Amino acid sequence: MASIKDYLNTSAPSSTGVHSNIDKLILQSELDKRQFGGVSYYKGKKEFPIDMVQYSNLMSKANMSSSISELKNNINKNNKETLKSLTQEVINRMKLGDAPMGIVAYRTPYTHPNYKGYYYDAKNPLYAPDTIRLFNPGNTYSHIKGSDYQTETLLHEPLHAIRAEGNYRGKLRHKEEKGFTQNDFNRYEQSMLQSLSNYFGGRKKAINEAKKIIQPKANDRNNNAYMRRVLSYNPMEDIFKP
Repeated sequence: MASIKDYLNTSAPSSTGVHSNIDKLILQSELDKRQFGGVSYYKGKKEFPIDMVQYSNLMSKANMSSSISELKNNINKNNKETLKSLTQEVINRMKLGDAPMGIVAYRTPYTHPNYKGYYYDAKNPLYAPDTIRLFNPGNTYSHIKGSDYQTETLLHEPLHAIRAEGNYRGKLRHKEEKGFTQNDFNRYEQSMLQSLSNYFGGRKKAINEAKKIIQPKANDRNNNAYMRRVLSYNPMEDIFKP
């Protein structure tokens, strides 16, 4: 991967060309942040950032608003917004990626004893994104078929980003109330998976598309952007090195 010094050492007709190269690298860094979260550790284990461009595109095909249609009057009591606009807001935030008000996601090697995945609100959304974390199933969920379980978790967690009146922190959360229980969320997962199955031409194909996001091969993602993020490359560091 070329550094800014490589660009500066090439002959340029004027400083305008150098500035242009620097601007391009800084712009590329910002675009990379839209696609992947940066270096992250959970419980001492390095995590793998998920491609938010692919993830948001998948969720846009999962028909979230239809899957939770029974909650219309529960989370939008004043009917000021439609479920479609509330779920589209989540997809737009996913497209922001590693930015204030955005959403990033990671697959972590840590196996949580209680959760298959978890949605973490940013302490201050004006400065940082929310985080989705998909845990390693390990032996905890070994009785669940792997690909189905991972796909369902992938679809489940963005639901917690939906703004919902009267819920914890103003977002859709589990509680012992009709429409909000774990079993209800399981139904929402299956509804979204069915929408994806209809779109891709079968459940197996839908799960394969999800798998490309959860555990991608190098050719399933923008690998250059991925490596720049996991290596924590900062172009500005090259500019100001002595």
